[in-house]
Amino acid sequence: MRGVNARGLVRIAAAVLAAMLVTTSLAGCGLSRSTSTAPQPGRQDLTGAPATAGPSTKGSPSSAGLAESAIAPAPTASGVNASTIPADQRLIVRDKTLRLEVEDVPGAIDKLRSIAKSTKADITDMQVSTAADGPIYRPLPVQTQAGGTSSASATALNAYLTVRVPVSDFERFVDEASKVGRVLYQSESSDDVTQQHVDMAARLSNLRAEETRLRDFLNAARNVTEMLQVETELNRVRGEIESMSAQLAYLERQAALATVTIELTEPRAIVRPAGIDWGWSQALTDAIRAFVGVVEGIIVVTGALLPLVLLALVAFFIIRATVRRSRKRRAAAGTGAEGEDRDGPVETFDDGDRTASHIPES
Repeated sequence: MRGVNARGLVRIAAAVLAAMLVTTSLAGCGLSRSTSTAPQPGRQDLTGAPATAGPSTKGSPSSAGLAESAIAPAPTASGVNASTIPADQRLIVRDKTLRLEVEDVPGAIDKLRSIAKSTKADITDMQVSTAADGPIYRPLPVQTQAGGTSSASATALNAYLTVRVPVSDFERFVDEASKVGRVLYQSESSDDVTQQHVDMAARLSNLRAEETRLRDFLNAARNVTEMLQVETELNRVRGEIESMSAQLAYLERQAALATVTIELTEPRAIVRPAGIDWGWSQALTDAIRAFVGVVEGIIVVTGALLPLVLLALVAFFIIRATVRRSRKRRAAAGTGAEGEDRDGPVETFDDGDRTASHIPES
């Protein structure tokens, strides 16, 4: 009987223990579920949707896509190949350089102004100078061989002009400008910026879409902290949009207007001697110039050494006078001592540089 009671107690204890384990596991599952569905303090919900009880949607594809679209940076390339864009829609920056020799630089500048006006071009930079970078004065009318007048100055002039020409009139402007003078040099270069423009336009479109989403998040913000975070991100995106827009506008301006640099030069006068020159006059001129150069060198050296020579002469005379005085004193002292030894008066006289002593007879 006691064995039966012991077995019954063991079974009851095992059943109670199993019930406790089941209860503990169920309580743990409920706690974990409530923790996953409840909003965590300090975590920001940029979508602004209210927290609801129910199963967690952390692993759902829709929520993952929303989060990635909210925080993922905009792509930097569009994936479009610029080679597929038609030639008439491509953006090409063109530069042209011309060097022209003209008879009259001021007159050529006036012609280029007229050509620029007819082609709706703008002269953005202009410089006029002489071949030796000398001062430029207002040119006076000069009588020409044909009987007319010209405003050309006696000194050859150079001019540099930078012209911005619309692409539609680029060829016509270059053709008319080349007729102003004789073409000495010309070069042309082009830079295709179509791919760069396409990539920047795609990035700008993505940034604007991101700005729209951020504004929606800002309107759905529930507290000040969320509003500040969204505004910070919105300011960053807005700054990138403005920078990208300015770069796009610059590329479009560069492609819409070609740059033409024109250099104008006047021919220099060539002087040739008439007849045969043996060079005697030139040799005599060179000899006179060399003599004058030597005299100038002597004068320069003399002028530089003259103060030192004067100081040396003054020091020489001072030293000479001092030596003479010391000699006279020594001679006078020696003569006086000799007279005292002979007990007689001693007469001394100075004859030039020599000093003599005379002892009168008694």
